[in-house]
Amino acid sequence: MQAENSDKWSQYVIQQVKNLAEKGEEADKGNVCYYVLPKFAHWVNVDNPKGLLDIMAPNFCMMA
Repeated sequence: MQAENSDKWSQYVIQQVKNLAEKGEEADKGNVCYYVLPKFAHWVNVDNPKGLLDIMAPNFCMMA
């Protein structure tokens, strides 16, 4: 997950993660997910907690 307003990742690193996230025939393709969290700089729980939940919630399993 990349923070929209963060300057911690270089463009090279961002492109590498995007490439790995793309589905493809290569063994290492599609093994990661890439998201950009809008209005986020560093502290996820403070800057945009709803945005983080919107990205993560569909991947949670519900247990009864």
